[in-house]
Amino acid sequence: MKNSAKKLKQRHPVERKSAREYFLLLPPILTGEFLEKTKHPDFEALPAKTRLPFHVTLYYLGGLSPEALKSAAEWLEEKRGKQETIKAKINSISSFKRSSKDFVYFLNLASRQIEELNQELFEKFSHLRKDDFSFKAHMTLFYSTEELKEYQIEKLYSLFAEIHELNFDQLALGSVLNNEIEIHRYVELA
Repeated sequence: MKNSAKKLKQRHPVERKSAREYFLLLPPILTGEFLEKTKHPDFEALPAKTRLPFHVTLYYLGGLSPEALKSAAEWLEEKRGKQETIKAKINSISSFKRSSKDFVYFLNLASRQIEELNQELFEKFSHLRKDDFSFKAHMTLFYSTEELKEYQIEKLYSLFAEIHELNFDQLALGSVLNNEIEIHRYVELA
């Protein structure tokens, strides 16, 4: 099993509702320089409330009926071995805000392949759930317990400044229940 799958097999806490909610995701290939940076003392010292398994959420499905869950699993299986490795350019480090304060820090990604997968999923599953915001390809680094200070932001930028691309060779179906992420199924892309 590849590095990306090994990392995601664990359960990881996140803030979600008490009912199981599903999402389709891309775990990155965790090797080399990126993995090194995430183990760096400057990264580990950041005030992270939650460090999720690294992934790109392709489509958040929410709570699903058994039929809809089966449909999501079938879509995943249709992709097995039928797509080349997905490449994403890292454009920047950014954050989402809640109550005008940064609370999620992420890598802002550019990838035609990721955009196309999201659009395909929107066309297939938008009858189940639609976000009230547009899709923004990103990989969450961590949920913060507090806003980062300027020197912490500078360290974060300097850590990832020389990494320009991430690669993904798997798709997965995951869920959140009782504040933990669980990955149910992986498929290899190529």
